Amino acid sequence: MAQPVALAPSWDRPAWLRRGLRVVAVGLALLTTGCGANGLPFLGEDQSTAGPRVPYAVLFEGIDQADDPGLEAFLRGTSNAAQSTDRPPPSLLILRNRARDDVPRLVTALQARGFYDGSVDFRIDQDVVEEQPAAAEGMLDTILGTAATRIVFEIEPGERYRFDRRTVSIEGEPHGYQPMEPSDLNLKRGDPAMAEVVLAAEQRLLRHARTRGHPQVALGQRRTIIDRDTRRMDVELAIRPGPRFTFAEPEVTGQTEVDDAFLRQRLLIEPGQRYDVRDVDRARRRLIDTNLFSTVRVFEGPEPDEDGNWPVTFEVAERLHRTIGAGVGYRTDDGPIVTAFWEHRNILGAGERLRIEAEVGQLLQRVEGVIRKPDIIIPDLDLVGGGALRREETDAFDSLSIRSNLGVERRFSRRLTGSAGVAYRLSEVDDGDGNETFGLFAVPVGFRFDDSDDLLDPTTGFRISGETAPTWDTLNPGTTFVKNRLVGTRYFRLRNSPRLVLAFRGAAGAIIGADIENIPADERFYAGGGGSIRGVPFQSAGPLDDDNDPTGGRSLLEGSAEVRYEVLRNLEGVVFLDGGSAFEESIPQFGDAWQFGTGAGIRYLTPVGPIRFDVGVPVDKRDNIDDAWQLYISIGQAF
Repeated sequence: MAQPVALAPSWDRPAWLRRGLRVVAVGLALLTTGCGANGLPFLGEDQSTAGPRVPYAVLFEGIDQADDPGLEAFLRGTSNAAQSTDRPPPSLLILRNRARDDVPRLVTALQARGFYDGSVDFRIDQDVVEEQPAAAEGMLDTILGTAATRIVFEIEPGERYRFDRRTVSIEGEPHGYQPMEPSDLNLKRGDPAMAEVVLAAEQRLLRHARTRGHPQVALGQRRTIIDRDTRRMDVELAIRPGPRFTFAEPEVTGQTEVDDAFLRQRLLIEPGQRYDVRDVDRARRRLIDTNLFSTVRVFEGPEPDEDGNWPVTFEVAERLHRTIGAGVGYRTDDGPIVTAFWEHRNILGAGERLRIEAEVGQLLQRVEGVIRKPDIIIPDLDLVGGGALRREETDAFDSLSIRSNLGVERRFSRRLTGSAGVAYRLSEVDDGDGNETFGLFAVPVGFRFDDSDDLLDPTTGFRISGETAPTWDTLNPGTTFVKNRLVGTRYFRLRNSPRLVLAFRGAAGAIIGADIENIPADERFYAGGGGSIRGVPFQSAGPLDDDNDPTGGRSLLEGSAEVRYEVLRNLEGVVFLDGGSAFEESIPQFGDAWQFGTGAGIRYLTPVGPIRFDVGVPVDKRDNIDDAWQLYISIGQAF
């Protein structure tokens, strides 16, 4: 029942006049907002936006969170009134109709959550705040007090029903199919009798049949029986499996420049192999992973071919195989940085990818090329070759080098990748103690595990990568060392709206087997700068010589923590703390001084990744070494 509205008195009018004016005002409001085009009153929603509105909120009473912690959120998502608070109605009468229309909908929602004896009622509450001037100037000084209006749904869930007997039967010929047990379908005796659990069990049952050779499977007649005395529900599911089939020769259509044999190899579906929907899903994913197609659609059946096999067709739409791109960045300790790349993803017609990339900055100039041949010998084994020409001019060293490498990369799963190969690098290095030439032959072996949700803007999951590279100096016999590096990141999405993400990064490295003076300066570990410790100058977190120039180390430890908060749409605010150092010994010496940097930044989120602006400051500023602050501008998150 609606609660009485307390009306504020007006000191300059008699009570009988005030009551009369309010009656007239209410009548005018109902007449103007409750009439259609023909002047006849109606009780439906007024779609116009002109005139006064009745803002409101929606509350739910009578819900015990212990019975069902998700019940209120489920009811709120079901209620049209709760989902329409941003479109307030023009009158209380229409608001009441909104609430009344929601009652049967909410009762159905209660039943879907297992509350089959539940009931729903509602009331409209109003709290008068103050008198407001009339909307129509000169008509009335006041009409009604502005009210804080609430629809309050009074929920009486009753006792929650639970599953009792659960059976799965086959309608028609089984064709050798054996259905799953109810407990394997997550239909467990004693669990809440929720509709979504039953529907999910049916979908799980369908997929189970489709993984065992039955593409024409269909659901049979479902029966649910409620015992109101015992508050129990019996569930009887039925399935019609249909015949069992094997695959016909799969087809790929729509391609024009990609080799047919390569695509058939990517599918990993052999004619005569028993039908399994997981094989179809895997084949579609493997076509998408080539990056050669903008869309991949799957068409099955609908009937077996003349040989009794099940046809599957993959319809593809080719995307452009060539891509060019460029980027700019800025770091206080490096100045402006310009990068550019050109990529061809089908250079020889069978998914071979060639990428050439260049970077020009004050400290580093490089040109690199990588070519990848997919699926050599066995599926998911790629041949990778490359080369690079680099020139580095830093406070620690000047280096000019040329490198070539050849190896293989194996995708063990969508998350885990391993690699192994050989590389040779010829370099001329001047580290202040003299100019030396090195010819380094290495055998790098590494892995990557990526469980994050996004490549450029991760918000959940983790990543870990590592590499070890035994290395021999062919120009200086007797110099051998092993370089090791491990990097991990972790992401926690604490809130969805507004987005709040907590991110961590850790890195460790060690070079063993050689004294530091025998290790080329451009192979040593350094810490500090935009990709390491923000706020600390590039390479300066670690050993320094008498001129305060970095000398590098044989080990490394770094750590970072970052909080990313969505301030506005497509705009994030960030605060961070980075720390770490390079160390002369192969094992980090924790007694040595670590360097820390902290600061804040913003991220402008774009479809190609976030644009990053960070300002870092040293926590403990060193005279004649650290600047007061550092600025970093680039594309992508810091980690």
